[in-house]
Amino acid sequence: MRVREEARMKRFLYALIAAAIIPAAQPMPANAEVDVHISIPAPPQIVFRAEPQVVLVPETRVYYVPEASAYDMYRYGSYWYVNQGGYWYRSNGYSGPFTVIEYERVPRQIVAVPVQYRHHPVRAHDDKHRGKHSGKHDKH
Repeated sequence: MRVREEARMKRFLYALIAAAIIPAAQPMPANAEVDVHISIPAPPQIVFRAEPQVVLVPETRVYYVPEASAYDMYRYGSYWYVNQGGYWYRSNGYSGPFTVIEYERVPRQIVAVPVQYRHHPVRAHDDKHRGKHSGKHDKH
């Protein structure tokens, strides 16, 4: 009988140890966080007392505003476009409000204006595109 009692005691101890170890061996849920920040600057403050003087870019239907120096400003069709550091904005009027537009939505005729009609790169963070046209554009 003593052997049976020892065997029962061993099974009890093994069960007790297993009960203590098994929960500790379970995988713990991992916490992973992804934090993405896309920063597009707010449209520049544009203030003109009257409609700004424009210059027709030769061989185009694009008008350029030479007195704007903190940004490039163009009129094409019924919209005004502003490029500041490769970020593009569009408005129905020269005094805004301007809203952000994607580079691909900027008319090709504006992106392709000669270098003397721009002070900013046509794409954000990409000086190699300065004064050059690159990429797909809608035909406006």
